[in-house]
Amino acid sequence: LYDPLTGQAGHVLLRERLTHMLDRLRRYRNDAFALLRVRVRGIGDAGRKYGYARADALRIQATERMARFAREGDTLTRIRGSEFALALEHAAGLEDGRLVASRIVDAFSESFPDEEGSDPAVKLNVAIGILAGDPDIPDVDALMVLAEEAMDAADRCGFDHVAWVSPGTEDVVTAPPR
Repeated sequence: LYDPLTGQAGHVLLRERLTHMLDRLRRYRNDAFALLRVRVRGIGDAGRKYGYARADALRIQATERMARFAREGDTLTRIRGSEFALALEHAAGLEDGRLVASRIVDAFSESFPDEEGSDPAVKLNVAIGILAGDPDIPDVDALMVLAEEAMDAADRCGFDHVAWVSPGTEDVVTAPPR
């Protein structure tokens, strides 16, 4: 149920929690949530330059920085490689998602030091896609796909961009985080 590298929730636990959030939103329309998909850029380059142990250390450090913004009940998961999901339970939908995304971008403005001290600090960047929970989204797979599409749109805009799926539509809106 947990990622062996980061110690955070694994895929199965994320799916269970998202299913629960979606079911609760359908039952109680005002119990909103948001899903952030985060792509961290620069880890692969650091791994090729300094070794794959450093890349794993950077993934752990990136997870720790994102975890600062997860509240009790929220779920942070490493999806694959350097892609993550953060499910914000009991959130004010898109508003809270954008606020947390902005905080994550700010947290990544600081370089990531080598904890062993042998390599220089590394600058990492993020692209964040946000999806506000919507009772009309059929299932968790559709949630994940829409949030990933928003993340991909943010990534196409350049480093440290945020994109979200417009509520009630499948239109993607992109913007710098501020």
